[in-house]
Amino acid sequence: MALVAHVLKEGASADAGLLVLRVAVGLLVLGHAVQKSLGRLGGDGLAATAAIFERVGYRPGRPMVVIAAASETVGAVLLIAGLVTPLAGAIVAAVMVVACSVHWPYGVWAAQRGFELPLTFGIAGATLALVGPGRWSLDAAFGIDLPAWSGAAALAVCLAGAAALIAVRAVNQRRPS
Repeated sequence: MALVAHVLKEGASADAGLLVLRVAVGLLVLGHAVQKSLGRLGGDGLAATAAIFERVGYRPGRPMVVIAAASETVGAVLLIAGLVTPLAGAIVAAVMVVACSVHWPYGVWAAQRGFELPLTFGIAGATLALVGPGRWSLDAAFGIDLPAWSGAAALAVCLAGAAALIAVRAVNQRRPS
């Protein structure tokens, strides 16, 4: 009961909520990276995912998969830890914007191969970039107190990178592979 009382006072319930969100989203995004790169957790692995990337215009496929999986892994691990959280959330958001662009033609719902899942992860990443990790994080433990504008700045930079990748994909789709 004392733990419940502690969680409910002094904003600790918000910190607990941010911890749950960071860890859940981080683990799921990390799993997504493992599926792509290692073929674990029901994923296709590097070679098959590279072929998919090639087909949808992200060429050359293998390095693009490595970049995507590495970005997801870095963003996910930093989110789980609550370390440089504005950057971590922005990385996750940007990778998921790129994923949404691939699923866009199928509509929203995942049952029809839509962008529902990357949209959800992207919104969660952007939210954490803007709100921060809460007190139950390595940012707090190490005294990393980034200014409020850092989340918006990290989002702007990472989303600009995502937009550039989407533009390259559009060009590649017009060219034969």
